[in-house]
Amino acid sequence: MGIKLLQKARITEVDDTSDRLVALFKSETALAEDAFLKSLFTEMETLSANLTEAIKRDKGVSELEKADKVRNNAIRTFSKVIEGYRAMPIATVKQKGERLHKVFSKYGLRLIQKNYTDKSSYIAALLKDLQSPDLTTLIAELKGVTECIDGIRQAQEAFNTHRVGYEKTLAHNVKQDSATQMKAPMLTLINEKLVPYATTMKMVDATKYRHFADTVTQIITDTNTAIKVRSTRSAKGKDTPTTSAKS
Repeated sequence: MGIKLLQKARITEVDDTSDRLVALFKSETALAEDAFLKSLFTEMETLSANLTEAIKRDKGVSELEKADKVRNNAIRTFSKVIEGYRAMPIATVKQKGERLHKVFSKYGLRLIQKNYTDKSSYIAALLKDLQSPDLTTLIAELKGVTECIDGIRQAQEAFNTHRVGYEKTLAHNVKQDSATQMKAPMLTLINEKLVPYATTMKMVDATKYRHFADTVTQIITDTNTAIKVRSTRSAKGKDTPTTSAKS
């Protein structure tokens, strides 16, 4: 009974569709007192708002993971540069590399395996050690080392920024369900309640409900068409979906 929103819709597509449906109902002033629709859209609007916040929260996790990978790579690069200088056949350069390695070895690549909080603390300690006056000249003399240290510092600062943003989003969310968990209830609300009701009421009172029911169908059709196009492109390797909170 009526067209339904495809189950393979992405979370963001479900969220966008619900937003458009809510906007449609609000514009249909003749249906404002329909008790069933009024209750349904009150529920949909609340769920949609929660879904939007959950998407932000899930996206925050994804961005935090990306920021963490950047600082991991910065640490790996620094380690490789140090090892390069340690392997130099020039004694004076090799000695400088060894001095840097002695400082770095207190933390080492095992630093990468630490949790977010511990890693941040250790990186702060490493950067402080590298600011030691007796290392300043040495670092300046080894090409690329200053840039590596700056890269670690910038990666850490970026991570801190992302983490603060994520924690602010988390703090403002009372409902902790993930966006993925919220997708199913929204699909049920649209496909099992709204669509059947709109289709039935169009037959019962076409004059009053036709425009609303037809527009519900059009909104869902537009989303389904976009999903099918995306799926076709993905199958051809032109659009690889991500595994982020939006997929």
